[in-house]
Amino acid sequence: MQKNKSILSWLVISVCFLIFISSVIFFVQNKGNETTENLNVTLTDVGFDTPITLNCSCSQANFAKYTKIVRKTFKENNKRFDQYHAYKNMNNLYTLNHEAYNHPIQMDETFIDCLKLAMQMQSENSQFDISQGALLNLWHEARENTQIPPSDDKIQEALNHIDLDKIQISGH
Repeated sequence: MQKNKSILSWLVISVCFLIFISSVIFFVQNKGNETTENLNVTLTDVGFDTPITLNCSCSQANFAKYTKIVRKTFKENNKRFDQYHAYKNMNNLYTLNHEAYNHPIQMDETFIDCLKLAMQMQSENSQFDISQGALLNLWHEARENTQIPPSDDKIQEALNHIDLDKIQISGH
């Protein structure tokens, strides 16, 4: 009888110990997660003519901070890579396509990094050609003026300006 009582005591103590360990593990894993939520937002006003969806598992305060960073970054890059509009105090893709024929222009580091990456991508795949700004502008103008398609003469003239080798990077 004593032996059965000893085994029963050992089993009770073991179960209690397992419950204690499980509780500690659960507490440690969930510590600080009380305010963590799965949050998402779709931003439609940041440019690039496309919605941007941000998904985060974080606190409401951090989510607001991250949303602000994403919104600001996308708006800046939308201006930076806008080929149809110039912006005050900013050289962008429009500036590059319209002023770089006459003289060198200074671009910011983000633009230069993206330009270098695009040039590398074209070296790996010739179908990817970032030098088609003149042709894209022609089609944009034709679409805005409902004169689709552009004339063959205008297309041939635009094709004369397409050549990645004409882009030279020296500093910024």
